[in-house]
Amino acid sequence: MDFEFHNRICIKDATRGDFPKTVGVYAFINIGSGKIEYIGSATGKNGLRNRIWNQHLNSSSRFVLNPSEYVVP
Repeated sequence: MDFEFHNRICIKDATRGDFPKTVGVYAFINIGSGKIEYIGSATGKNGLRNRIWNQHLNSSSRFVLNPSEYVVP
């Protein structure tokens, strides 16, 4: 399956402000392999910003990411 991705953000360099407050779909992709590791959606009040930052990138996150991955909001 081929996807067209926009706005790739490297996780190790990401800040909360890098992510939009809009709703949408996002994917975590392994830079080395190019494979999609995770796909999620954000529908809440602050959309992608809150979902990605709160669920995946904060220090108490249940879903631990490898810094060699990047997210595509």
